[in-house]
Amino acid sequence: MNKLEIFHRRQLREVLGCKAREISNTALYERCDTTSLDRKITYARWNLFGHILRLARDTPAQQAMDYYSQLKEGETEPRGRPDTTLPVLLFNEYRKYKEKKKGRGWSVRKSKTDILIELRTLAADRPKWRELVVCICDIDKSACVL
Repeated sequence: MNKLEIFHRRQLREVLGCKAREISNTALYERCDTTSLDRKITYARWNLFGHILRLARDTPAQQAMDYYSQLKEGETEPRGRPDTTLPVLLFNEYRKYKEKKKGRGWSVRKSKTDILIELRTLAADRPKWRELVVCICDIDKSACVL
């Protein structure tokens, strides 16, 4: 993602006809009236996730979410580097958002299954879901009152 961001900013600077030292990244995005690709991709990912969570529970996408959120009886989180799958990425982003909002220790008490139930409840209410997506993507911090 970092290399993609660097390339994107280089292209924006080339369009404006300025060099890297002439303008900061923040000023570049403001001048071009855009945001970072990371925010755009995160926003699209969370919008898709909302659509998936509003599907019927017997669809393959919902079954996959249930599969990734559950640990078998007596099983603990596997050691080592975690798999980078879409559900894992979404759960991690939600945990980071909640830790920022509610403080440290929140993620320790919530299992993935509990987080998935909470997210399904939020996704059912579209205005709350939109507000959550905006907050997670840091698009408009003034709108974050969840």
